[in-house]
Amino acid sequence: MQKFSASTLQKTKQTVDEVRATVTELQNAIRVFSLLSVASTYHSHGFDERKIETHVEYCKHLLDAAKVHRDAAEQAEQQNKQKMEVARQIALAEEARRRAEEQRKFQLERRREEDELKQVKQQEEHFQRVKVFYMYPCLNQRKQFKNTDVNWCSISAPYRYY
Repeated sequence: MQKFSASTLQKTKQTVDEVRATVTELQNAIRVFSLLSVASTYHSHGFDERKIETHVEYCKHLLDAAKVHRDAAEQAEQQNKQKMEVARQIALAEEARRRAEEQRKFQLERRREEDELKQVKQQEEHFQRVKVFYMYPCLNQRKQFKNTDVNWCSISAPYRYY
């Protein structure tokens, strides 16, 4: 247990879960060696009490170091979570900005098309008025001289006799 914990703490990069597992393993090792130490004082099982105490002290030392590593790893993990949250918020803001830009472009295109249709409709109406003006000049003359009693449609050009 203590060898695993020592090797984990010597790594240059540890995850928070690895460090937490190391702390748990060291706490278990301390508990086991403490129980062995107590058991060896009551009965002679052939365990050397000095070696057991040395292991307990070594595990306590490693546990103190592991707690420092755990705190640092938790802080690094918290910073990574914050960075990822900021990156996610930036991505969401960018996506919202992109959608707003697309919506704005869509609205501009729709307005432009509506304006074109309106202009085409106005040109068509103007064309129809001009067409009526040239196709039926009698109507135009009636409009110009509607206060007179002359029927302009019945008047023809003067006859020329040669």
